[in-house]
Amino acid sequence: MPLYEVSFTASPSGWRYGIKFAYSISMENLLLCSHNPILVKSLYGPLRDEGYSVEVVDHPALAVQMTLRWNYAAIIIDSESFGLSAGEAIQIIRAVSPDIPVVIIGDTGHSMEALSIGNPIDLEEFKQVIHDIGHVHHHCNSLS
Repeated sequence: MPLYEVSFTASPSGWRYGIKFAYSISMENLLLCSHNPILVKSLYGPLRDEGYSVEVVDHPALAVQMTLRWNYAAIIIDSESFGLSAGEAIQIIRAVSPDIPVVIIGDTGHSMEALSIGNPIDLEEFKQVIHDIGHVHHHCNSLS
């Protein structure tokens, strides 16, 4: 969900605008970043079936841009990225939105401020991790 939406419409008396604010972070919105179509297909459907709204981007730089514009319950990044690395994207996301949980898929090769899930993915375990993140993230936001 965007942090806010602005709409403009023409009327006989001039331009009218409306601003709609997002008042809370939805625990349903996830961002999935991977250029691997097989990984996207294997995660998108099951997450959607679990009731999550999943947005998909294919490049870590786009994930950073999306994080600046929308609130997510969690961000899932494929470690096998190109261009901006997954590690660089996580560092930027942490600087901008330190409270958003980040899950990296695959071998990171080094320690990052993210949960790491190995490849191949155990789908049931992955869904449980995402479910648990949503509850912890929601609880932490309720306390602040």
